[in-house]
Amino acid sequence: NRYKHLVTSQILSEDVYPSVTVKGQEARFVFHPDYLERIQLVLPQVELSAKLDERVVAAMAAKIAAMPVPRMDLTKWLADDAKAWPFQLQGIDFCTRQLLDTGHAVGENDGLGLGKTLICALSMLRAMDKRPRTAGPVLVLTTNSGKWAWAKIFRKLMPGVTFEVVDGTPTQRVAQINADVQFVLANVAVVRGVFVSRKDGNVLQRLNKDAIWQPKNPEIFARDWAGYIFDESHKFRNASA
Repeated sequence: NRYKHLVTSQILSEDVYPSVTVKGQEARFVFHPDYLERIQLVLPQVELSAKLDERVVAAMAAKIAAMPVPRMDLTKWLADDAKAWPFQLQGIDFCTRQLLDTGHAVGENDGLGLGKTLICALSMLRAMDKRPRTAGPVLVLTTNSGKWAWAKIFRKLMPGVTFEVVDGTPTQRVAQINADVQFVLANVAVVRGVFVSRKDGNVLQRLNKDAIWQPKNPEIFARDWAGYIFDESHKFRNASA
């Protein structure tokens, strides 16, 4: 319902909102003409109380086309036959600036199929490039299928980027977590743990004042990370992670 309201009240209006403020933080809300082509794939799946007015779309596209598209050199990471769309360049620029200016978190919430993985990866790489890395790689926590999707994108679009997928035996996982790479891709379950008794170390079925949390993979907490990406976090269901 919230999405339907967003579509009918804002996308279909004649006003364009380059950014909005959420709890004091600037948030990007930009529709590039390229995005309008892709949103046609999404809109038929949403029940709308209004139809797209071609005049409104044309006026909105004209305003957005006048917005500057940042220039950046991504050739050191992208494959020769790969490129970022203009709205992805805007996203990469926004995320990089947020990471460097605030030093902490940024949310990348573009719609389905619009390249969030590419935007997040390139934003992290640009941020580390501008501020030399003093820690280890970036830790990507996602779903079990998600880590393989990241690996596929790296191999196809960013073959020069080094990464390791955490998978296999406990011994293999330790080596993968400590690998000398730029990204470590892991299922969110890798940070799961159990509550044990402070007195005897036994696993507790119920929490009490003597309980302490013990990670299943302590090596992942022992390593210094350059940053974290939480991908598909709305699907995280492991209560112990």
